[in-house]
Amino acid sequence: MTKEINILLIEDNPGDVVLLKEILKESQEIAFQLTSKETLKEGLEELKINNYNIILLDLSLPDSKGINTLLKIKKENIYKPIIILTGNDDYEIAKKAIHEGAQDYLIKGRTENDLLTRAITYAIEREEMEKKLRNSEKLYRELIELSPNAICIFSKKEIVYVNSAAAKLVGANNKKEMIGRNIMDFVYASSQDSVLSKIKKIESGQTGEMTEEKFVKIDGSIIDVEVLSATVKTGIEKTFQIIITDITEKKKLKDSLIQNEEKYRSLYENAAIGIFHSLPEGGFLDVNLALAEMLGYSSPEEIVTVVTNIKNQLYIHPNKRDEIVKNMLEKDEWIFSISEYKRKDGSIMIGNLAARKKLNKNGEFEYFEGLLQDVTDKQKAEEALERQSLLNAEMADLAKQLLSSGSLEDITVITLKKAKQLTGSRYGYVGYIDSATGSLISPAYTPEVFYNENTKDGNPIVINKFNGLCGWTLLHKKSLMTNDVSGDPRAVGAPNGHLKINKFMTAPAMHSEILVGQIAIGEPDDDYTTNDLLAIENLASVYALGVRRMQAVAEVIENQEKFRLAFKYSNVGAVIFGLDRKFIQVNSTFACMLGYSEEELIEKTFRDISHPDDINIGVEEYNKMITGADDSSSFEKRYIHKNGGVIIAFTITTLLRDSKNNPLYFITHIQDFTKRKEAEDTIKASLKEKEALIREIYHRTKNNMQVICAMLGLKALSIQDKKTKSILKEMQNRIQTMALVHQKLYQSKNLSKVDLKEYISDLAELLVKSYNVSSEKVSLKLDLESISVLIDTAVPCGLLINEIVSNSFKYAFPGDRKGQIEISIKRTNADFLELKVSDNGVGVKQDLFSLQEESLGLKLLSAIAEDQLQGELKCDTENGVAYEITFRDVLYSERI
Repeated sequence: MTKEINILLIEDNPGDVVLLKEILKESQEIAFQLTSKETLKEGLEELKINNYNIILLDLSLPDSKGINTLLKIKKENIYKPIIILTGNDDYEIAKKAIHEGAQDYLIKGRTENDLLTRAITYAIEREEMEKKLRNSEKLYRELIELSPNAICIFSKKEIVYVNSAAAKLVGANNKKEMIGRNIMDFVYASSQDSVLSKIKKIESGQTGEMTEEKFVKIDGSIIDVEVLSATVKTGIEKTFQIIITDITEKKKLKDSLIQNEEKYRSLYENAAIGIFHSLPEGGFLDVNLALAEMLGYSSPEEIVTVVTNIKNQLYIHPNKRDEIVKNMLEKDEWIFSISEYKRKDGSIMIGNLAARKKLNKNGEFEYFEGLLQDVTDKQKAEEALERQSLLNAEMADLAKQLLSSGSLEDITVITLKKAKQLTGSRYGYVGYIDSATGSLISPAYTPEVFYNENTKDGNPIVINKFNGLCGWTLLHKKSLMTNDVSGDPRAVGAPNGHLKINKFMTAPAMHSEILVGQIAIGEPDDDYTTNDLLAIENLASVYALGVRRMQAVAEVIENQEKFRLAFKYSNVGAVIFGLDRKFIQVNSTFACMLGYSEEELIEKTFRDISHPDDINIGVEEYNKMITGADDSSSFEKRYIHKNGGVIIAFTITTLLRDSKNNPLYFITHIQDFTKRKEAEDTIKASLKEKEALIREIYHRTKNNMQVICAMLGLKALSIQDKKTKSILKEMQNRIQTMALVHQKLYQSKNLSKVDLKEYISDLAELLVKSYNVSSEKVSLKLDLESISVLIDTAVPCGLLINEIVSNSFKYAFPGDRKGQIEISIKRTNADFLELKVSDNGVGVKQDLFSLQEESLGLKLLSAIAEDQLQGELKCDTENGVAYEITFRDVLYSERI
């Protein structure tokens, strides 16, 4: 059958078109259908309308020249085979045309029928092959793109292709983000050598292998991957393909399984409970250390080796194991059992077993697995708890009997009966300690215990000397039990006539660590046990409570009588009144105080006998006590005597409450201090008169000193000599300094003390005015604590400040020199004060102590500081002059 090929010829030379048609007609096997167009534009339009097998293209057309003609037509028809048919015999152009996708390059005039036919046929066949390759590549790319595994193709480590899974694997936004990057950018440091080695192996022709590596995502996080690599053959250069599978979660799961297995193994080996696997025949497959140690074996290996028959070697009752095995084989569930087991040393262990059969994947029996817990102590504790419950019931019954008994003798008899009953003892006695003599008095005893005159008629036994086992317990306040009295070194000094016994037990009756009695019993049918001792100790505790109850009742009765007598015959008035404020009981002292009889005051209230102006005094206080805000109250109040006179009394009231804190009644004590009040008023009036007199003395002393200062001032006005004037001014300042103290005392609430802060502030202001110094030239800085001192301390302090500050004003700042004077006083500790006065003036060039011989002021400083204040005077002349005086402020005692 003749094959038909449709050809589009784009050629502007009609002669070449005719020639080609003639050449193609010569073919016998192929029917060529040739359609020609003269321009590239016409050719492109034709290709849009009709389908052609091949294109014959001239490179010199009216609307396109050269290689661009090929490029333009390739752009529109990428997969159509094109043969260049041109008259230009240019090798470079031919080479470039082939490179740009032309199937062949033929020269016009050199093209014969066979050559042209072969060229057309081969071009179409190659295009068909390439089409198949393109389809195959497309399918391959689609498979790669849809692959869940990350696939990456790279050349010389540079990535040339990745699928979407690869971009997702490394956290890229899109595939372009990876193209062109070095594959090693995504390999973690610890895996880089391994990956490079893998690439070298593939380059050398070795087969790729699957390995686990670590890759790095774009955000820096690390993932675990499996990498399979291979060479990809291309026509240009060698490239490599790697398939990457994210195994991070898989690895985590694997690691988790390993860890869980290790944890299980660790739990198995280190568990506190016994774990085992065993066979029905009776041997162990394996056990953990806890089970081995529980049964007294040194290691799991030892018990597995030694115990080959669990039934006979471990079970106290072997049939019990048969029963457990039968249940496990019949049931698909855990079997629970408590059994007795033999330890290696022969001792018995009570064990709580949980076990089941273990099946394989096919549902066939393999072995038993189980857990064993040592509950020996727990079982014993439960038995002890049961015994204790029974004992508690006995003690509760005894306590009920003791509470209903009316005397110490009764509860002692009941206690002895219970002690013999609980322990099966034949003999015994129970007694209590006499708080007055310290002797043990036993009104309850079995007659056989003592044989002497005192016990003939059932009289109580009185034990004064604590000898033997009974005495040891009383002296040491400890229980004891022995089943061999003759062999006990403490059994020495038993009283004459005492029954000889071999088994003995005694317990002290203690209440809040105080010995109140004793229980002693002996000669049971069987030996005493620790359970018997526990029962007697509990019984002794209950007996102690009964004894103390009886003693407390007796003490309450005795205290009530004492209170009644103290209330009745108290030399202070006493009243008991109820919550309704009515008197319940009054004593004779209170009745006599108000001129009434005791009977006349009953049912009255304090309101009935209060002065009209004082009726409401105490009401608020009573209400606060009832609400619980206060426990008691006290106040002064006036009462009206029966004859109409006024009684001034001091009242103290307390509210008594019951055990539930509910208010019961008030107790008030009233003391008449009418005469003392009158005496106090007289004394206060006298003190007030004296205070006024002292203030007047201070005032007059201050005034007299002011008169002297004025006289000195007048005298100074009439004297021309500057030195004399200066002396008079200094004397005037000193007197004003002392006068200021008296002024402060006169103005003070405390007539004996002066506040140094106020005093020194006023003194400094006085000196500034006296020397008429402006604050611009010399400023004063005061750092003063508020300290109250006696006049004996204040006057010397003022004189010291006067002398030092006066000298600073006169000598420290000559001419236009400016500066500052600082005065500070503070307490350095509880007893000492520190006074500092300094200036930053010109200072003293001459030695201070040589100046002291010439200056009266400096002599005064030394005399006042060291003699009057008995302090220490220091002077520093390095920068100006600074004085520091440290002295005690408790040299003189307060006299007012």
